[in-house]
Amino acid sequence: MFKNIPYYVETDVDFKKANIEGPEVLAAVIADFDAAIPKLPETRAQVGRIDKMVATAFRGKAKLYAGDYSGALADFNTVINSGRYELNYDFHANFQVSTDNSKESILQVQASVNDGAPDGDNAVFGDRLALPHGSSPYGCCGFKNATYDLAFAYRTDADGLPISNDGVDLARIVAGADTQLDPRIDWTMGRTGVPYLDWGLHADGWIRGQGYQGWYSPKKNAHGKGDASLAGSWAGAQLSNLNYNLMRYADLLLMAAECEVQVGSLEKAREYVNMIRERAGHTAQGASSISVPADSPEITWANYKVGQYTTPWNNKAAALEAVKLERHLELAMEGHRLYDLQRWGDLERVLVPYIAREKKVVNIMNSSATPSAKHYAFPIPTSEIDRSNGALKQNDGY
Repeated sequence: MFKNIPYYVETDVDFKKANIEGPEVLAAVIADFDAAIPKLPETRAQVGRIDKMVATAFRGKAKLYAGDYSGALADFNTVINSGRYELNYDFHANFQVSTDNSKESILQVQASVNDGAPDGDNAVFGDRLALPHGSSPYGCCGFKNATYDLAFAYRTDADGLPISNDGVDLARIVAGADTQLDPRIDWTMGRTGVPYLDWGLHADGWIRGQGYQGWYSPKKNAHGKGDASLAGSWAGAQLSNLNYNLMRYADLLLMAAECEVQVGSLEKAREYVNMIRERAGHTAQGASSISVPADSPEITWANYKVGQYTTPWNNKAAALEAVKLERHLELAMEGHRLYDLQRWGDLERVLVPYIAREKKVVNIMNSSATPSAKHYAFPIPTSEIDRSNGALKQNDGY
């Protein structure tokens, strides 16, 4: 987030250290992985803990952020070739309690409820405000709503491939519309008139501010009626034992695809992207049960079609854009997008037209700042600079 931070080691005695540049931070992180991986067990004794393979996956991510595509790819290939992880057949299996720590999970934050922790401290406390609001089964608080632009990104063409949002006029995609969609839209966001997990149909009354920030609720972080939630608490309706994904195999495959593009293996990148897209077409939100086949006749609220890239990739720039778009679709609302745009250097290129599009349909965007160079890092809190006696230097632009 802050990019330029102090980096502490075991031998430090002075904790008012100056911050170092982001590339130095990444080099130190990678060096720590290099030292740690030989000391870690081959297989973790408990879910939620780290072993050699988990650490290798995250070292690959650190190398990717450092721009070492060959080094990152070597780590990702170690994980892929281990055979330890697979994509779940059902996309939603990554976001339900009964399939926490599935074969697609590389590392999840472990959550639990009704275990004696005060106020549900071991539950998904950080997402309390990021659930549907109002008359929803959660009651609060509607602060993480998906955008019109994200919904439009799930439109597909006659071949089931993504349609660009460039230059389009955004509009609400209502239930039953003819718009052809990737079924991941209704796993990622709640749309009025579409079943919401096993709670029944999403309704307009679930939206805080009635359209101020759009009409779509978050969904990946929401637990179903049949999942355990906190008993006898003021926050019981919001707190559950649904784990949080730090890294899943689909994320790693798309990072590997990005590296394959960068080193020139465009067809391998296409293979990985197609694996993600093939899985996306398996299931959709249903009414008779949470997951049903994507072509189930009970689905009357959407026209789903998601296809694969059948033409060989021979243009590096176009291949990279396809990988970037697939990360947007697959990992939406999971906390990756801003950091992807920053590391790609795409913040201004993507967000300036996005804000212009979204501003036409929601009032919340009227207070948005114009993305610029300073937004590639968050500001260092003034309180921390003061505590360091001035050793910490503020990031540029703040």
